Amino acid sequence: MLEQLGNVEAKSKIYQSPAWGYEDDRAYLNMCCKVITEYTIRAIHRVTLDIEVALGRETKKRKTGEPYRPRLIDIDILFYNEEEIKTDSLIIPHPQLHLRNFVLRPMVDIAPDFIHPSYGVSMTELLRTSQDQTELEELS
Repeated sequence: MLEQLGNVEAKSKIYQSPAWGYEDDRAYLNMCCKVITEYTIRAIHRVTLDIEVALGRETKKRKTGEPYRPRLIDIDILFYNEEEIKTDSLIIPHPQLHLRNFVLRPMVDIAPDFIHPSYGVSMTELLRTSQDQTELEELS
């Protein structure tokens, strides 16, 4: 469905991980994609929200300070080129990606040398120095 945005240039492997930030018996599937697009960040955000709803995600947004909760689908926009963007509804780069191995490991698959614009280090380095001890299972 991400093809709606443009050319899906790269896809990571799929990784299974436990819930992050709350207790849940379910495992989650995680991957990253690199999409080449001419859409603006606002348009990308709108399309990804529409995809989530089409796939069955509830539209209730988690408020700051609320605990994390299970969700059927979650599409995060991790980066938009090397830009840093902060609006009421969107922060790019994703503000917690550097804390989550379930994001860093797939990012290393598709862009190991990409430099995080806020931290000035590569995805490989962020994964290498990650404090997250979560074990991931590679599925593909």
